[in-house]
Amino acid sequence: MVVKNGVSFLVFLFVLSCGPAINYDYDRNADFGAYKTYLYYSDIQSGLSTLDERRLLRALDSQLKVMGYTKSSKPDFIINISGNAYETNNTSSVGLGVGGTGGNTSGSIGVSVPINNYKTYDELVIEFVDEKKETTIWLADVNVVVPNSETPENRDAYFQNLVNKILSNYPPKKKK
Repeated sequence: MVVKNGVSFLVFLFVLSCGPAINYDYDRNADFGAYKTYLYYSDIQSGLSTLDERRLLRALDSQLKVMGYTKSSKPDFIINISGNAYETNNTSSVGLGVGGTGGNTSGSIGVSVPINNYKTYDELVIEFVDEKKETTIWLADVNVVVPNSETPENRDAYFQNLVNKILSNYPPKKKK
């Protein structure tokens, strides 16, 4: 049992260390210093399980608070999250071969063992929308592999680290 949990934890760390693929976009004319309060859209369609969606929202709340933003019923910007979860079956195989040669004769024996590896991918789009103008001011398009067999504590940590990486580019650093 200890080995299984240890292997599971190592897989979790590997997935986390690979990092998500994140693409950003933003309105170059937006005054990001003017945004202090936020709220979520009421009909978020994240594509995540309800437990993982709550983890994501708690992580966003936590990080935004650290960054100085306040959740408000009269927000400066609204956060929309849309997503799509899909599973892939990465089929590959491991081969083992034995060969020999002696004089003019040679031979080999080969064995291939199929390995089925299912991964759940999530594409999330986190969009910050100016409440008054009703226009997108910033968005992050994230492709991640959500670990599917971790403990609740590891999943909490996963989403907190994911949000920290996503929000590391908010507000955007304008190039001079």
